[in-house]
Amino acid sequence: MSDNNTEQLRDLTYPALEEIVIPNFESTENIISEEPIYFDPSILCCPYCGNQDLKIGGLTSENKNRYISKNKNCGTQFTDPKQRVTYPVKKRNAKKDLKYFDPNTLCCPKCGGEQFKKAGFNRGKRQYKCKNEKCKTRFLDPVLRTLSIKVEGVLCRFCNSDNYYKSGLTYLGKQKYICKDCKRIFTPEATRNKPKTLPISDDVWNVADLGVKVLGTGSRKKFNFTNIHQPWFKELVKKFVKFAAFRGRANETIQGYITNLNTFSDFLDKHYPEITSISEIDRELIIDYGSYVNKLNYTNTTANNKMGSLQTFIQIGNVNKWFATNSYLFLEEDRLRQTEIKPRYIPEYVLKQLDKHKYKLPTPVKTMISVMRETGVRYSTLATIPFDCLELDSSNKWWIKFCRVKIPKETRLPITEQLAQEIKEQQNFLKQHFKKNKYLFTARKKGSYGDIFIPQHNKLMLLGSFFLYLNKLSRECKITDENGEIYIITSHQFRHTFGTEAINNGVPQHIVQELLGHESPQMTSVYAHIHDETLRKELDKFHKNRTIDITGQIVELEFYCNSQDLQWFTKEISAIALPSGYCGRPKMLGDCDIAGDVGCYICPHFRTSKTFLDIHKDQLKRINKVLDKAHRYNWQLPIKKNEPIKTNLELIISVLEANNNE
Repeated sequence: MSDNNTEQLRDLTYPALEEIVIPNFESTENIISEEPIYFDPSILCCPYCGNQDLKIGGLTSENKNRYISKNKNCGTQFTDPKQRVTYPVKKRNAKKDLKYFDPNTLCCPKCGGEQFKKAGFNRGKRQYKCKNEKCKTRFLDPVLRTLSIKVEGVLCRFCNSDNYYKSGLTYLGKQKYICKDCKRIFTPEATRNKPKTLPISDDVWNVADLGVKVLGTGSRKKFNFTNIHQPWFKELVKKFVKFAAFRGRANETIQGYITNLNTFSDFLDKHYPEITSISEIDRELIIDYGSYVNKLNYTNTTANNKMGSLQTFIQIGNVNKWFATNSYLFLEEDRLRQTEIKPRYIPEYVLKQLDKHKYKLPTPVKTMISVMRETGVRYSTLATIPFDCLELDSSNKWWIKFCRVKIPKETRLPITEQLAQEIKEQQNFLKQHFKKNKYLFTARKKGSYGDIFIPQHNKLMLLGSFFLYLNKLSRECKITDENGEIYIITSHQFRHTFGTEAINNGVPQHIVQELLGHESPQMTSVYAHIHDETLRKELDKFHKNRTIDITGQIVELEFYCNSQDLQWFTKEISAIALPSGYCGRPKMLGDCDIAGDVGCYICPHFRTSKTFLDIHKDQLKRINKVLDKAHRYNWQLPIKKNEPIKTNLELIISVLEANNNE
């Protein structure tokens, strides 16, 4: 090929910008002087290293063949030169045409222009923008460009392409990639190969079409039956889902049914492909299915849910006469022993770090954390708290009003002055953007970043977004557990932390049940988990806090209140406190008519503990002085009045000073 033809091809052939990879040459001498034989469109080779040892890399977005150089120092992806589009341009000097291949020359890699301006940074590297009005290409300083280093064995899990680039880390700290071919985000460890959205078809239903309420905080909005292999089983499951929706089951409950019945469908497909109707299912098959579920290494709770969903499905089918099966398919003995459920509270060591760095979060997120820590609400409820949620009672105490989502119920809970002030600040923040907003907390508007938080009108913040805020803070501020590992915080842990702290601080369990909105005491009993440290403290102060009456008998303080009304919970208990103990007089008996503190020592409602021992001894000394003088002058009235007090004081002191083993 002649030199003139070569120069003409250089003028007419411009590789696409995304194909240009400029090596980080140690020496750039004679880069332009060497004849680039690999620009010949009749030769299929790498246009940057000239290597003809290639591998196929799929198709481009324009359905053109893509090739990849096997040169380890290059790895460039390119299209067949014969398929490239050429553009007629004005003839230029050959050296200027190839100027953007020189890593030591700072110019536009597309038009060769040397007029440009700074345009921020791209992944920490200086970026420029060409001032040519017809170009305006953004590019990096060629000296900072490096070859893309491929990770051996990493392929896009959607299209199996190795044409990708890194895209930061996931919230669990794993490397994330973006495929250049299918434009999807993936991680090498992921195995699911499903699109994020599903088309509406006979096997994919809109949840809302069945009248099932969908939460706006990230719940699935479709019922997907595509993973059920058997057509006969699929039709019955669809009937079952319609019935569950008719009965008012929650979206997540129905989604759990479908997931569990998918497992049974997989089992039939692998081990009983000959089954063609549900009437062929017998007790032996159910036993085999139980063994199959156990081998999948589920927890006992999950395994019981798998079996329970199938049992519910068969029971509902028999009742509605969709089919008829034997009544002995399931036995009570089939259920595995339930493992002890312990609350997943956030350790105090982690909470201190969170409080230290919480100021770095956007203001709405900080307020959301404060509400969860003080009220223990679920995230689904937190995200839907109404804008006008504050209420001031007649005692100038603040309350927060909302509707629980999981168990629909209007709720009113007491809050502190500090939290009320934070909520007011959040309300004022929203008023700066909208005159009215349905919710107290909203999602962030696209385009706002960092410390800038621009809310979206009446748009709920997704659970995943809240989760990312928390764990981005954990990674950046290195919030760790006691072993030095980065601590992953979930929203529900705040609820567990609230319940556990309330129990450990002596709040009665029925009050915690009311605060958390549980329907049964069994649900609250999960939080009745005493920390080891709390247990030791309670053991140390057992005798100190032991409460006795005037006869020396151990008693409990009697609090008379309406357990359904939590307003008493926010009031000070100083109304029943005395200088030497407590008053356990029921309010229904009215005000106390005993004069003076000394009179309490003959009152049956008087309660005291070892905390007041020094006061009792001092009181006994004063009583003895009064009695000595009364006996000396034979004053019968003081003697008659103070002798019972002395007797009771001596008894109280002797009991409180008794050995701890007694």
